[in-house]
Amino acid sequence: KAGGGNEIERLISLTGHAREVIRDNNSVTCIFPEDQSVMVERSKPRKFLSGQLPEPIEKIAEYYEFSIAGEGRLLDRNTWIVNIIPKDDMRYGYQLWIDKDSYLALKTELKTAAGATLEQILFTRLEILSDMPDSMLKPSISGSGYTWYRHSYDDVRTQAGNGGWQAKWMPGGFAMSEHELQKIVTTDMPVDHMVYSDGLATVSIFVEKISGQPVVKPGATQMGGVNAFATIKEGYQVTAVGEVPLATVEQMARSVVQK
Repeated sequence: KAGGGNEIERLISLTGHAREVIRDNNSVTCIFPEDQSVMVERSKPRKFLSGQLPEPIEKIAEYYEFSIAGEGRLLDRNTWIVNIIPKDDMRYGYQLWIDKDSYLALKTELKTAAGATLEQILFTRLEILSDMPDSMLKPSISGSGYTWYRHSYDDVRTQAGNGGWQAKWMPGGFAMSEHELQKIVTTDMPVDHMVYSDGLATVSIFVEKISGQPVVKPGATQMGGVNAFATIKEGYQVTAVGEVPLATVEQMARSVVQK
């Protein structure tokens, strides 16, 4: 639900472990009934894919090719099928099914350079309401008796490029969009968090001083279309994570240096 500059979202898991997520402009609250715990983090701005395209559009067209692959029907709605194909092998492609009436992306597929589908996100049912009662956005439980974890962060977020670490290598078109120093509940040590994006793909890099065993085992891991690579540098653990090929996160992680 959005209006007056405010945006509220409620997500409920209907399969697997029960969980509920409430997000507004200020915070994200994750409720885990099975563990009787609640985690609260600061909310960050989110946009639909179409809202993330850089201006002018010609900038992103240097690295991706856009084309209409055809038309289709999904959820009894007429759609355009849009292909977004990368011009190099350092990023993935996309195929979108866009509702002709609402312009919502009803289905999104993440594609390899060879055209294989890595991930698929789609609506199984869509109902667009003219008005949404506030009661639909309230959590189903009060959280009374649950363990609450509140992630705290430094009050000052550094501007892009002004932090103590940086990636010296990244694919063409990528630039740092965010850099902040975080303090999380699992450690007393601050964590540098850098976000790099080309307007579609995003890579997050975390740098944390090691005070014992590394948080993440060095090396590569993959889950669906998300690749991660962790390495140790001068007593710090550097981890790069993103929906890009493994070679991209590995090269970016290995290139991170202190300014």
